[in-house]
Amino acid sequence: MRILAQDRIFLAFCAAVAFAELTADQWIVTDPLYVNTVLHVPYSLIGAGLAINGLIVVVGQAPMTRASLGHRHTALLGVGAVLYAAGFLLLGLPSVIAIGIIAAFFLSVVVVTLGENLESIPTSTFPSNAAPPTEVGAYNGVFNAFSGVGSLLAPVLGGLVLATQAAPLAVWGLLVLPTIPALLLLAYITPRVSAKANLA
Repeated sequence: MRILAQDRIFLAFCAAVAFAELTADQWIVTDPLYVNTVLHVPYSLIGAGLAINGLIVVVGQAPMTRASLGHRHTALLGVGAVLYAAGFLLLGLPSVIAIGIIAAFFLSVVVVTLGENLESIPTSTFPSNAAPPTEVGAYNGVFNAFSGVGSLLAPVLGGLVLATQAAPLAVWGLLVLPTIPALLLLAYITPRVSAKANLA
């Protein structure tokens, strides 16, 4: 724990992931709840969207991982976080431009899933890369604790925003705000982390 407490770059990465999860994990509860109760998309189409999500993950993860080799983990996480945010903001578009609700929903699913595929690469490998050889377990444990806090608070944030906001772009604009500190932390980390630890 002493080593971890002194590794501020790794802790900053953990904090970046916690902020990113505050937005990304809106996908678990808030997204389907909003799509059904506000956009009135029927459950059958939501199920089709989830099937597309699963298909993209199964078919796309391996080639996306291969294409990511040689790129920085911090960059992959940043792009993934931006894709999550963009995918969620698409759900607010039918309120301001002429785009069909169903089209916006399915497009949102595709964009969010690409973000999911990208984020899974650094979150599954960076903690082990950054850890000293004897501390891999401790680093992964602390990383998962930070990530878990973000995941735990995401539905709380989602419920609070849904209870207080009516405008679709206000809802999703607020829910993607945690992406900003995540990106700022990643920009701080990138020049300070070793190239070996940061390379996918």
